[in-house]
Amino acid sequence: MMVELINLFADSLNLTVEPVIIQKQDPELVHVPLIVNGKANGLPKLLANGSVDLIAAPFQVTKSRSNLFSFSEPLYTLSTSMLTHDPISLNSDIWSFFRTYTSETWTVILIALLLQISVCVMIRYFEAKVIRTKHIGVLESAWQMLRLQLMQPEKIYFTSLAGRLSIMIFSLVQCAVLLGVFSSWILTSIIRDAATDVPFESMDNFVKGLMAKKFYMISAEPDTWFFEEVNQSQVFPFKQLRAALERNPLRRVDRTRVALQAVVNDKAVVFMQSDSDTFYTSVKFCNLNRVYQDMPVVTSHLMFSNLFRKNWPLAALFNRSIVENKMHVNRILRKYKTLLTKDKPICKTKSLHSSLSIYPYLGLVIICMTIISVSFFILFLENFVHSAKKSLTKIN
Repeated sequence: MMVELINLFADSLNLTVEPVIIQKQDPELVHVPLIVNGKANGLPKLLANGSVDLIAAPFQVTKSRSNLFSFSEPLYTLSTSMLTHDPISLNSDIWSFFRTYTSETWTVILIALLLQISVCVMIRYFEAKVIRTKHIGVLESAWQMLRLQLMQPEKIYFTSLAGRLSIMIFSLVQCAVLLGVFSSWILTSIIRDAATDVPFESMDNFVKGLMAKKFYMISAEPDTWFFEEVNQSQVFPFKQLRAALERNPLRRVDRTRVALQAVVNDKAVVFMQSDSDTFYTSVKFCNLNRVYQDMPVVTSHLMFSNLFRKNWPLAALFNRSIVENKMHVNRILRKYKTLLTKDKPICKTKSLHSSLSIYPYLGLVIICMTIISVSFFILFLENFVHSAKKSLTKIN
């Protein structure tokens, strides 16, 4: 893209371009800091020592770069983001059915059940003693309340008005709460799986998560303006990010694909701007989120040397050409963005709803099978005890 832009400007100025080709794998020029100890390094070193007049690459303006170089008019505006992995959905967890409520909420539900059983036992005792109804024991009352809690049919007779009112209140509150476990899970699954989950809502939250080592940053492009600002700037969020990266250091890799695979397979986060190699490669991956919250919008420029060719006369001509060919620059940008879509993989798109899979129901099946197994064991035990009592009765 940048080669085409340089040719556009050169043609409009009737200039001839003599290319100098740099190998992408050159360790002294590519993916290294642009400024070291106040001196040009990497590709800008070729610009500073007069080896080349221009570099076919976009640069962003920073304070340290402005001391050594001058910059052209903005070529285009670009967005920046943090690239993260989509978290797992509710359909990926067999126990998600029971995580609709927190453990504290489940405890409250259990306490409410025990409290209702206690109330029923006291009312049963009152009815048996005063009204002379049939006495029903604690276990039978508990069993009736549990069946009602699970919305199972059970005839529960109370002669007193207090007993009837307690059952009515219990049915309205407890049964509705338990029914909410299933309805809330279904609704949550539909809404949550259809929406994009954002791991942090602001840059402040991102810094806190980075310091707490909930995730880590990785990059194959540590020479970007972003990390330059992180190392030198005293303003938010760069100063705070520098402190976080001292505790949770940036991990560097040689290839962009390796960094993106770490995002997909691990708790890695990658800084990305919309004209970087990371951006171009990320379109080939699925299940990635671009988080734009509190991220800056920057401009890209051509960079001229201040040391070797101060007040370079062609700089003004290039600036004029950039302004005059703004529509052509935008057309070239759109063309390359269109080309990117052809390399996109076939990913599962998120619709307005998400169908529920069978997987999370396995947890419910496990619980049911466990209870059924326990029931069979108790049945076998009761049969053994009953047979033993019957044998003792015959002996006597």
